[in-house]
Amino acid sequence: MTCPKSSIFRDGDVVAMIGDSITYDGRWWVSLREQLLARRPAVNCDFRNCGIAGDGAEGALRGYNWDIAPHHPTLALVMFGMNDVWRDCYAPSPTEAMLTRRAEALDRFLAASSALVDRLLEDGVRVVLVTPTPFDQYAPERPAPNLPGVDDALAVCGGMVRGLAAARRLPVVDLHTPLRRRCVAGEPLVGEDRVHPGDPGHDAMTALVAAALCPGPTVPVPPALRAASRALHAAECRLRTPAMFRNWAGDATAGSGDEVILRYLDQNQEKEQNPWVVEQMQLCRSLLSRQAELAAEVAALRQRLAEVARAESLNAS
Repeated sequence: MTCPKSSIFRDGDVVAMIGDSITYDGRWWVSLREQLLARRPAVNCDFRNCGIAGDGAEGALRGYNWDIAPHHPTLALVMFGMNDVWRDCYAPSPTEAMLTRRAEALDRFLAASSALVDRLLEDGVRVVLVTPTPFDQYAPERPAPNLPGVDDALAVCGGMVRGLAAARRLPVVDLHTPLRRRCVAGEPLVGEDRVHPGDPGHDAMTALVAAALCPGPTVPVPPALRAASRALHAAECRLRTPAMFRNWAGDATAGSGDEVILRYLDQNQEKEQNPWVVEQMQLCRSLLSRQAELAAEVAALRQRLAEVARAESLNAS
């Protein structure tokens, strides 16, 4: 199914943004939200961050009941692939076992993506599929080691996503093909880790998604609207920090969500080597006791954004 000629977003939509750290970061879809509100301030779409760092389609399916369904979305944008290809299988001299795992990863990506889409459709959610952004294996100089072949695997994921969209008659936004072309040409769309888009990459993603799902001219975003949107996003990211570790706990579902998270932290924090993950673990412990406070803050900021949008609508009229 091709993308709609008019906006896919409807007044009153609750839009679940489902994906990995690129979606959790969210610069691309936060800018999209701001552009939607600036163009049509009377149309209120409530975007919900359902991105989790390190996540893949299998993780989203596993966490569906506690991380996606409670939002009661009416529309979902789904983008996975970067973690699903199992990048650790792409060493310069792969073993036979690595080659086998590469194929397994792609098979599991398609199976989990299909099951996730079907679960959303069963719940009456309108679904838009998005192909993954590229892994920059084309830039010769980066601090992060190059893993040739990862982006080729992501191209395969993109083909699977387009095929799934065709089979389910769903809209699909192809980010991988045009962004890969620009990376090959030397544009610095992806950051130094070769994985996460920088500001130019997020801007390019926003432009492609907007052109596909809500075509129309780009308009200036009022400063008050942008400020309210960014404040909401920052608060929502703080609220979601523990979700990453509940997801990483895998199938350990016994007990409450907080119990699962604390058990995971207790078992893994001392042996964790990644400084960023250690920092997030420490932050998570401090945030767990403040979840009610943070949820209230997010609700208030969401209401504030709606009020600012209504005020801009009155100004526009």
